[in-house]
Amino acid sequence: MKGLQNISVCHKLLKRNGKILFKKFRASGDEHFKLSIFLDGEIAQVESVDYELHRSFKNPLRKVDNKKTNFELVIWTWGEFDIGVIIHFKDGSLEETVYTLKYSDELVAESNAYIDVS
Repeated sequence: MKGLQNISVCHKLLKRNGKILFKKFRASGDEHFKLSIFLDGEIAQVESVDYELHRSFKNPLRKVDNKKTNFELVIWTWGEFDIGVIIHFKDGSLEETVYTLKYSDELVAESNAYIDVS
Protein backbone atom coordinates (compact mmCIF):
# COMPACT_ATOMS: atom_id res chain seq x y z
CA MET A 1 0.00 0.00 0.00
CA LYS A 2 1.21 3.49 -0.86
CA GLY A 3 -0.36 5.23 2.12
CA LEU A 4 -1.86 8.66 2.25
CA GLN A 5 0.93 10.38 4.15
CA ASN A 6 2.00 12.32 1.02
CA ILE A 7 -1.44 12.77 -0.58
CA SER A 8 -4.24 15.04 0.62
CA VAL A 9 -7.84 15.41 -0.50
CA CYS A 10 -8.64 19.13 -0.85
CA HIS A 11 -11.38 21.44 -2.10
CA LYS A 12 -11.74 25.00 -3.27
CA LEU A 13 -14.71 27.23 -3.93
CA LEU A 14 -14.68 28.23 -7.57
CA LYS A 15 -14.62 31.89 -8.43
CA ARG A 16 -14.90 34.21 -11.40
CA ASN A 17 -13.11 37.56 -11.23
CA GLY A 18 -12.38 36.82 -7.57
CA LYS A 19 -16.06 36.29 -6.71
CA ILE A 20 -17.59 33.04 -5.43
CA LEU A 21 -19.94 31.36 -7.90
CA PHE A 22 -23.43 30.40 -6.76
CA LYS A 23 -26.81 29.67 -8.26
CA LYS A 24 -30.28 28.51 -7.34
CA PHE A 25 -31.66 25.52 -9.20
CA ARG A 26 -35.20 26.51 -8.12
CA ALA A 27 -36.43 30.02 -7.31
CA SER A 28 -37.32 29.04 -3.76
CA GLY A 29 -34.34 26.70 -3.34
CA ASP A 30 -31.06 26.95 -1.51
CA GLU A 31 -28.02 28.68 -2.93
CA HIS A 32 -25.63 26.11 -4.40
CA PHE A 33 -21.91 26.84 -4.54
CA LYS A 34 -19.59 25.56 -7.25
CA LEU A 35 -16.51 23.87 -5.93
CA SER A 36 -13.85 21.39 -6.88
CA ILE A 37 -12.53 18.41 -4.94
CA PHE A 38 -9.05 17.19 -5.89
CA LEU A 39 -5.86 15.50 -4.73
CA ASP A 40 -2.73 17.34 -3.70
CA GLY A 41 0.73 15.94 -3.11
CA GLU A 42 2.64 13.01 -4.57
CA ILE A 43 0.10 11.72 -7.11
CA ALA A 44 2.49 10.28 -9.73
CA GLN A 45 1.46 6.70 -8.93
CA VAL A 46 -2.30 7.42 -8.75
CA GLU A 47 -4.36 5.84 -11.53
CA SER A 48 -7.84 7.13 -10.64
CA VAL A 49 -10.02 8.31 -7.77
CA ASP A 50 -13.55 7.29 -6.82
CA TYR A 51 -15.60 9.90 -4.98
CA GLU A 52 -18.77 8.89 -3.14
CA LEU A 53 -20.89 11.99 -2.70
CA HIS A 54 -23.96 12.41 -0.50
CA ARG A 55 -26.80 10.12 -1.56
CA SER A 56 -28.92 13.16 -2.55
CA PHE A 57 -26.68 13.69 -5.62
CA LYS A 58 -27.65 12.24 -8.95
CA ASN A 59 -25.03 9.57 -9.59
CA PRO A 60 -23.30 9.93 -6.20
CA LEU A 61 -20.48 7.57 -7.24
CA ARG A 62 -18.01 9.41 -9.48
CA LYS A 63 -14.75 8.09 -10.96
CA VAL A 64 -12.07 10.57 -12.07
CA ASP A 65 -8.97 9.51 -13.99
CA ASN A 66 -7.57 12.85 -15.19
CA LYS A 67 -4.18 13.30 -13.52
CA LYS A 68 -3.66 16.66 -15.29
CA THR A 69 -6.41 18.18 -13.11
CA ASN A 70 -5.19 16.38 -9.97
CA PHE A 71 -8.24 14.10 -10.25
CA GLU A 72 -10.54 17.09 -9.86
CA LEU A 73 -14.29 16.65 -9.48
CA VAL A 74 -16.42 19.79 -9.93
CA ILE A 75 -19.82 19.89 -8.23
CA TRP A 76 -22.59 22.28 -7.21
CA THR A 77 -23.62 21.85 -3.57
CA TRP A 78 -25.64 23.66 -0.93
CA GLY A 79 -24.41 21.66 2.04
CA GLU A 80 -21.43 20.17 3.80
CA PHE A 81 -21.02 16.41 4.04
CA ASP A 82 -18.55 13.53 4.19
CA ILE A 83 -17.15 12.24 0.89
CA GLY A 84 -15.88 8.69 0.61
CA VAL A 85 -12.64 8.63 -1.39
CA ILE A 86 -10.95 5.58 -2.87
CA ILE A 87 -7.56 6.19 -4.47
CA HIS A 88 -6.53 3.60 -7.06
CA PHE A 89 -2.77 3.26 -7.55
CA LYS A 90 -1.04 2.06 -10.71
CA ASP A 91 0.21 -1.08 -8.91
CA GLY A 92 -3.40 -2.13 -8.21
CA SER A 93 -3.43 -1.15 -4.54
CA LEU A 94 -6.15 1.04 -3.02
CA GLU A 95 -6.37 3.53 -0.20
CA GLU A 96 -9.69 4.60 1.28
CA THR A 97 -10.39 7.71 3.30
CA VAL A 98 -13.24 10.05 4.18
CA TYR A 99 -12.98 13.75 3.38
CA THR A 100 -15.25 16.10 5.31
CA LEU A 101 -16.34 18.83 2.91
CA LYS A 102 -16.64 22.01 4.96
CA TYR A 103 -16.65 25.38 3.25
CA SER A 104 -19.05 27.56 5.27
CA ASP A 105 -16.13 29.29 7.01
CA GLU A 106 -14.91 30.41 3.56
CA LEU A 107 -18.16 32.24 2.78
CA VAL A 108 -18.26 35.95 3.48
CA ALA A 109 -21.00 38.36 4.52
CA GLU A 110 -20.48 40.91 1.75
CA SER A 111 -22.98 40.33 -1.07
CA ASN A 112 -20.53 41.79 -3.62
CA ALA A 113 -18.23 38.80 -3.01
CA TYR A 114 -20.57 36.53 -5.03
CA ILE A 115 -21.68 36.07 -8.65
CA ASP A 116 -25.12 34.59 -9.32
CA VAL A 117 -24.83 32.37 -12.39
CA SER A 118 -28.42 31.04 -12.25
